[in-house]
Amino acid sequence: MSPPPPPRQNRERWSSRSTAPWSDFSGSGTDSRRPSGSGSTGNPYCLPRRRMEIPCGGSIPPGSLRLRKAAAISSCGRSSPGTCRRENIRSASSLSGMVRILMRNSALKAFVPQAGNRLGSAHSSPSAPTGGLSKPKPTTTLLNPGSSAARLIFMFEASSSVVRRLLVCLIALSSPLVAQVRIMEMLPASSNFPDDDGTPQGWIELWNSHQINVATLTGYKLSNGTTTWTFPDIQMVPDERIVIWASAKNRTTATAPLHTNFTLSAGGGTVSLSDASDNLLSRLQDVPALSTNLSWGRDEWDTAVTPAATGFYASPTPGERNNFTGSGVSGQVSVDIRSRSFTGTLSVAITTSSVVPGTVIRYTTDRSVPTNSSAEYTAPITISNTTMLRARAFSPDLLPGATATEGYLLLDGTAASFTSTMPLVVVSNFLNSPPPTDKSDQSGFMWVWQPASSGATVRFTDTPVITSRVRLSRRGSSTLNNPKFNLSIEARNAHDDDERDVQMLGMKSHSDWIFHAPYSYDPALLRNPFIHDLSNQLGHWAPHHKMAEVFLDFSSSGLRPSGTTNEYFGIYNILE
Repeated sequence: MSPPPPPRQNRERWSSRSTAPWSDFSGSGTDSRRPSGSGSTGNPYCLPRRRMEIPCGGSIPPGSLRLRKAAAISSCGRSSPGTCRRENIRSASSLSGMVRILMRNSALKAFVPQAGNRLGSAHSSPSAPTGGLSKPKPTTTLLNPGSSAARLIFMFEASSSVVRRLLVCLIALSSPLVAQVRIMEMLPASSNFPDDDGTPQGWIELWNSHQINVATLTGYKLSNGTTTWTFPDIQMVPDERIVIWASAKNRTTATAPLHTNFTLSAGGGTVSLSDASDNLLSRLQDVPALSTNLSWGRDEWDTAVTPAATGFYASPTPGERNNFTGSGVSGQVSVDIRSRSFTGTLSVAITTSSVVPGTVIRYTTDRSVPTNSSAEYTAPITISNTTMLRARAFSPDLLPGATATEGYLLLDGTAASFTSTMPLVVVSNFLNSPPPTDKSDQSGFMWVWQPASSGATVRFTDTPVITSRVRLSRRGSSTLNNPKFNLSIEARNAHDDDERDVQMLGMKSHSDWIFHAPYSYDPALLRNPFIHDLSNQLGHWAPHHKMAEVFLDFSSSGLRPSGTTNEYFGIYNILE
């Protein structure tokens, strides 16, 4: 008869000849505290290589402050999730295993990050998943001896075995078992984040919140509430962040940046992520209206007890940890006199919809965006020159509100009585000189008047049909120094620097427009317009165009159609 097995505590031997996966973080040498045995499960935290059961209250071997990247819990080779969870408990039997579980549960965040490969390994870098912008995974290093994490580990080592067993059990039971991909941040309108084509785009950021498991996104779906886009065959390594461009370009090549087949609305809404079976995984809902380069996202702390907080991000962080900056935005401001022409003076009043105590309105008249140091509005503002007025609200503990912009064009006596049967366009840069010949652009404002019908007259004192902030610059090469030069005009939003589509003179809406002045090459303005019209009538490609009388106001002292400071530049061919 075989002798009875030795007591459990004597059944396991510790040997420097063991090949179990307790190893130095540097990858060199061996650890004499490794268990002996045979067999492997492929997971260094499932305690393979020894055929024994360590209950939740089992003995805890001495630990090491060296931290290693764990393999996926699901690779432990057990037959059921419940068994894997027990393996997760046993993984905490080493101190490094306990620290890894603590890291997964956001209990310890005091590690020193260093630049490393995507998996945080000290030795090799697997092929990085593609499909969007990605932030490299920091490499875990030695704990700072003075950090809270190191002190917690010291307390753990010094505590009684009962306390240690209880702590390990509680931590392990709260550990997630599968990768969880979340929508962390979204930005609908961008002027600072160009995609792979160099075009500023909105985007959606995803995060694999698991610190061990790889997430496979094959068949996953993103939706903006009306349109759904499906992921190609890509994976996200643990703790990886990727950015999907919301550009409507619909690009699904796994080895290139990904683009959805929809865009995001700056007016707010909902963005959701679901799996291949249409099970909802993550959602940012009830997103408020967002101005350009202002994003909305969630904090990373998310539990059943404390849900993740959502809010605005004045400095968006695509592919990086979020920097929560505010729970709201100050209210909008309203200007009682809209953009228009005037004679004499104007008295302009500004109000805000904000009811937050301490809210103030600040404004500028130098074309800049108001800041906390701008002039505070306390009474109606007197406008006596051509002026771009910009204002926004500032409330305590909130982000500044959207910027309101209005342009006021001062007319002299001759301009006030000027009439035409053609459209009238005035562009001003509020300076005392025309745009430079180096083609650099300037901030300006544009007013457009259009006759109500063919043959009808229009005046500057009428209400303009288009008013808009613009960026203007000279256009051309050999014609740059012509007295009547070509212009590039790009319409911009009132509250930010994003492009704005305007329907110029009945043509289709665009943000970019050409003010073409043929001058000496085609003074009758017949050659190009005739060919463009002929091509369009034959059904071929050609730009649409309209003729207009153009005034370029390069001062703030009033528009003058005649005299020594003549700002009438003549008839231009305006093209899309």
